[in-house]
Amino acid sequence: PTLFVVNGWVGGAGSFRQYSRILDPSGQEIARDQETTFELPNLKSRHSVIARFNSLELPQPGEYAVEVLLNGDLKVRYPLVVEQA
Repeated sequence: PTLFVVNGWVGGAGSFRQYSRILDPSGQEIARDQETTFELPNLKSRHSVIARFNSLELPQPGEYAVEVLLNGDLKVRYPLVVEQA
């Protein structure tokens, strides 16, 4: 399966680096996208970053996590619950 993670950035000015990663239920990193750099020239500027995870394997049920880091700092963590079919 393919998973897309879309983040919108606004309310800041400067140069930024963002990457997203997927953690398994034990907290181990199982996937990471390439770091994206972008500029927000002023506080009204907006920018979207789309991360694509191809062939993402989520082999067991449980609560995985999607983390988004900006300039190396964790900004948001989304739960990704996988249930057995």
